[in-house]
Amino acid sequence: MDSRDLRPGATSGETARFGYEYRHLNSHPNFSLFPVPYEYIGGAGSALTSDPTYSFYDPSSYYYNGGSEIADLLLGLPSVVDQGLQLTSASTLANEHTFYLQDYWQITAKLNLTYGLRYEYQQPYVEANDNQANFDISTLLIDLSGRGGNSRSLVNSNKTDFMPRVGIAYQLDPTMVIRGGFGVFYSPENDAREDILTKNYPFFTQQQFIKTFDYSCYCFDLPYDLDTGVPRSTSINIPSRASTIDLTTVPGGNAQSIYSEPRGFPTAYSRNYTVALEKQLGTSTSVELAYVGANTRELSDAVGNYNVNAHLSSALGKVDALLPSGIRNYDSLQAKVNRSFTRGYSLLASYTWAHGRDNGPAPFDLGRGGNYPQNPFNLDAEYANSDTDLRNHFVPSQIIELPFGHGKRFLSDAGGVAQSLIGGWQLNSITTLQTGKPFNVVSNGNDPNYPGLRPNLVRSPYITHHSITQWFNTAAFSIPPGQASSTAGGKTLIVGNTGRNILYGPGYTNEDMSLFKVLSLPREIKFQIRIEAFNLLNTAHYDSPISNMAAGKQFGTITAGYSPRVMQFAGRLTF
Repeated sequence: MDSRDLRPGATSGETARFGYEYRHLNSHPNFSLFPVPYEYIGGAGSALTSDPTYSFYDPSSYYYNGGSEIADLLLGLPSVVDQGLQLTSASTLANEHTFYLQDYWQITAKLNLTYGLRYEYQQPYVEANDNQANFDISTLLIDLSGRGGNSRSLVNSNKTDFMPRVGIAYQLDPTMVIRGGFGVFYSPENDAREDILTKNYPFFTQQQFIKTFDYSCYCFDLPYDLDTGVPRSTSINIPSRASTIDLTTVPGGNAQSIYSEPRGFPTAYSRNYTVALEKQLGTSTSVELAYVGANTRELSDAVGNYNVNAHLSSALGKVDALLPSGIRNYDSLQAKVNRSFTRGYSLLASYTWAHGRDNGPAPFDLGRGGNYPQNPFNLDAEYANSDTDLRNHFVPSQIIELPFGHGKRFLSDAGGVAQSLIGGWQLNSITTLQTGKPFNVVSNGNDPNYPGLRPNLVRSPYITHHSITQWFNTAAFSIPPGQASSTAGGKTLIVGNTGRNILYGPGYTNEDMSLFKVLSLPREIKFQIRIEAFNLLNTAHYDSPISNMAAGKQFGTITAGYSPRVMQFAGRLTF
């Protein structure tokens, strides 16, 4: 969206621009996750040497089942074993074509219009030797690239990504202009789309073995221990002339992690819009008030294991599904004051009130602490404050010429050494004041299947006085009866009634400041002295509190911070 300032007396006319861009994309994803098998030993509260009936309870630690991770290690009892191996040297290719047309029309001396159309086409990635595959959720089969009737990309092309844009500006009076704009923007989300299908069986193996207690035999359900080892596949296994593979017929197939994305995967898009009023005050100062908003749809969501609790089939393992289910809405009111550098001083101050809502980060597995949905099959229930919902944000920045030295208010007659020491200094500052970001309270973020399950809200979670040892009312949350056992196969999942991201973490206050001085040397050489301080006042910056109820005594506490004061001195020689 582009709108130009109106110039009084300008004649109306039209200008048009167009352009084309071609990009050839090439990726060489050669990365195996856990090529040397990784064994995870359960920590306190989840050790396999614990009481499997969960009848033991230690009130001093909030842990229900005791056990010792040291004993697990000595006995060779990993709770999770991961191993993977890439069996090909993958090389993925795609072509991208972009075309745009833009027209500018100054309708009158006070009104102009900018409008245009952009078109983008990105070919879905293909593997040079067709060594990629896609798991089809509808058929429960793995489709092999370029074999039978399967296309090389295994996903369809999006050929209708047209993006109209329009911007308008109208001069209300010689010192005031109103602007508005609207545009559609497509965003070909990456999310490892260039290599995700190359990491599928049979060209790639990624296995996960999870030990769980089997009450029917009062034993653990897998025989694999550190002392006996875990078998693995090291060769590509494709039946003759096959275009699909039924993983349920493959030995060890129920331990394979596989990837799936819909054949018709749309491109994520956003509708952006803005209205702004700008007023000139005097010769050097302007103010601006604006509303800015956006609606985003069909974002890529890595929703986690789509086969959790054998949702698709008990003969399959983990299915990492990438779905176009992400939605996001953003609304903001913005104010800005801009004073250009005059009489040794300039100011740019901006304030934004904003509210962002979505049904989860895209993809869900980014970030920290409970970013998975409660139920990957009901993402509508996740719509709430976004992880980046920053309600209030105020940033003033200043440049000040200090009034000392030759030609200044103080010590104006200084010269020689005195002028070199006290004259020509410039003070710069950036102040940031903002409220905290939301965080999500979860029942057990360590649950490999449902790390995003939330508890019930039984009373107000808010407290009057926050502290790093108790940021919110931890007694406000209660794990629903039967929720822990409901994550086992064949049970109805019990979700909590606590909304996503209902609490906010610490705000942020910061002051960055610097002093600059330029010394003129012979032969037009200049030397700049820079003294810079980041977080000058050494203000404490805290992370969000621990919001995982399984953390025991640490639940509700803040255990980490960031960005302490940093000072640096530098010199810059220009010649």
